[in-house]
Amino acid sequence: MAARAPLNKNIVAWLTGGDPTPKNPDPRGTGIHAMFASCLDAPNYTVFSNTTSAAAWSNANGGTFVPLEQPHNDIHLSVGGFDAPSFETGQVAGANGDMGENNTAALDPIFFFHHCNVDRMFWLWQKLHKKTDKLDVIADFAGTSSSDSQGPTPGISPGTALDTTTPLNPFSNPATNAPYTSDDVVNIEGQLGYTYGPGSLDALASLGSARALVAVKAGFSTKKLTVRGIDRALFQGSFVLSAFAAFDGADGKPTKRFLGHHSVLSRWSVIQCANCRTHLEVIAHFPLSGLTDVEVSRAKFELKVQHRGQTLPTGFAFDYSLTD
Repeated sequence: MAARAPLNKNIVAWLTGGDPTPKNPDPRGTGIHAMFASCLDAPNYTVFSNTTSAAAWSNANGGTFVPLEQPHNDIHLSVGGFDAPSFETGQVAGANGDMGENNTAALDPIFFFHHCNVDRMFWLWQKLHKKTDKLDVIADFAGTSSSDSQGPTPGISPGTALDTTTPLNPFSNPATNAPYTSDDVVNIEGQLGYTYGPGSLDALASLGSARALVAVKAGFSTKKLTVRGIDRALFQGSFVLSAFAAFDGADGKPTKRFLGHHSVLSRWSVIQCANCRTHLEVIAHFPLSGLTDVEVSRAKFELKVQHRGQTLPTGFAFDYSLTD
């Protein structure tokens, strides 16, 4: 039990987002639970599916849209940490494991429980949006090409548009002796013969309270802080961005407010990974719904990078902007 205590504390800290109370486990709405609730509000499958498409949609349409891939990444880092041996970084020291790196994640049995839950969240989104039989990919949108920011696809030429008929190499469909496609597996009940129990699907009825965690309250800002331009090739392995707003409060005293975190699930080295080399820029959105418009106007924004190094790598830089 003692050996598991640091990991358990770390996971609780990520799920609740900070400053929890018995009555309100996530008062800031920045925890993984709130992220999973928010991703179910993604307006279409393209936005729901990946971080690149969601960031582009947020930039074009305003607001902050959470893709399923983001809390997926958070769980990897909350369970596995993101540190090399002899380094301790993260919310709770000592909470390190295989799940925090792409290279080793599948060595941890909990990897399969985690991805089962991702599959469950996928089905919940499909049920909620009445997309159980057909998924639509927005043509030529960011994140839908074989060589744009989501990375290359096995067996597919660079620059090829991806859709639900794209072969899912190397997985072969025994009924057709050809690679599976997304269209072959879009309906888990009718095509694959399994589903999730009533308790799981009943969760849709309680999403109102979950979404209230991230809803913008009257009198608070509707803007978001957009951070981009960070090159993940500069880092060894996974890392986390945490954003803060510093300003003088109504009483004149300096105040610093945590805005949220953004997990970057990566590899020990991206040089050997063709996918990684085409997916180098990190773009993160932090809602400012916890600040009033006056506080936003006074704020100076700070970015903390938690990674396995002792100092930020040479060449590290980023840009940020306030957008609606």
